[in-house]
Amino acid sequence: MQAGAERLGRSFFGLAGLTYGLIVLGALVRAHGAGLSCPDWPLCFGEVIPQLDFKVAFEFGHRVVAGSVAILFAGLSFATLRRPELAPALRRPLAIARWNAVIATRVRPCLASRMPRFRSAGP
Repeated sequence: MQAGAERLGRSFFGLAGLTYGLIVLGALVRAHGAGLSCPDWPLCFGEVIPQLDFKVAFEFGHRVVAGSVAILFAGLSFATLRRPELAPALRRPLAIARWNAVIATRVRPCLASRMPRFRSAGP
């Protein structure tokens, strides 16, 4: 039992590292002005895999990594809740994390689609 719990802990630690990488990738998307390169969601220009240029590749790559993080989080949460000795202690923190993820994936794209596009004053 202890080995399985340690493996889950290492998996969540790895997921946290992947999430940190996602945040860094998001910063790079923003720094390169590629934040709204895909005008629609969940598709990009009406395609599952769009024609890629530099900015679209950055934005699309960020979406793929974010989707992977979400799927891994759901899978690890399910695996954790299936363990009877871990479920009571982690049920509430996982529920809070799940609702944070729902808010981030549902509300934020809606807000971003309504944001005006600001152009920086170039050199």
